[in-house]
Amino acid sequence: MEDIINKLIYIVGDISRWDIVTYVMKRHSPEYVFHTAALLSDEANKDPVAAFRVNIEGTLNIYELGRIHDVRTIIFISSLAIYTGPSMVSDESPVNPLEPYGISKLFGELWGLYYVRRYGLDVRGLRGTWIFGPGRSKGVTAFSSLIIQKPALGEPVSVPDLEGNWIYVKDFVDALITLSRSKDPKRRLYLVGGYNMSVREVASIVKELIPSAKIEITRSEGPATLRPKAVDDKYFREDFNWRPKYNIRNAIIDFLRELREKPSIYL
Repeated sequence: MEDIINKLIYIVGDISRWDIVTYVMKRHSPEYVFHTAALLSDEANKDPVAAFRVNIEGTLNIYELGRIHDVRTIIFISSLAIYTGPSMVSDESPVNPLEPYGISKLFGELWGLYYVRRYGLDVRGLRGTWIFGPGRSKGVTAFSSLIIQKPALGEPVSVPDLEGNWIYVKDFVDALITLSRSKDPKRRLYLVGGYNMSVREVASIVKELIPSAKIEITRSEGPATLRPKAVDDKYFREDFNWRPKYNIRNAIIDFLRELREKPSIYL
């Protein structure tokens, strides 16, 4: 954040603490809240009690204090983790999370819809897929970033043999802004993705752009194997006339440019 730090008010705090979230709401009176705070799958599986406190109690704090302090719109970051198993999912697919992270994201969706009905709070949400971009190192799908970042920095990388939906972080942020600016979205919750591709396909593009890349593809295991292999996000695309600005190849090229321009951030 070094290039924009002078434009920010940066507060370190625990989202599960009512007093801290109250302080932020009262002191700064935000018009919009983009709720991105959560323990990811790997951390949540190691400590489900902490995941409950951060992901569920923290989300309740955001909604309730957002209501009390007249926040205009809350954008909740949900996840593909609310689904389990099917090769292709859409916004109409059954939700059936099997681990703490996905369960907490489903809670955030349902509790948000309750606040919409009960209090008229404007809660909206995006269900993200494999969001990749410079600097990401945490989460069970962080390999979608490391498969590019590590070879660019001259490091070997091991990635699981999986298929999934890849969306570049700049496209996901664009989708968040698009949803937040909509006056009257047809839905409260949307899947949004980029491209359905395998790790092997992306590895081939990386090796083409970085001939020295050392990428080992290993047997897949763990929570990432529960994620759907493909996404149909037609509702978001149709309702907002939205398309990703970056295809996978162009996203990787832009990713590499970011690493060249600011290498010290990612070492």
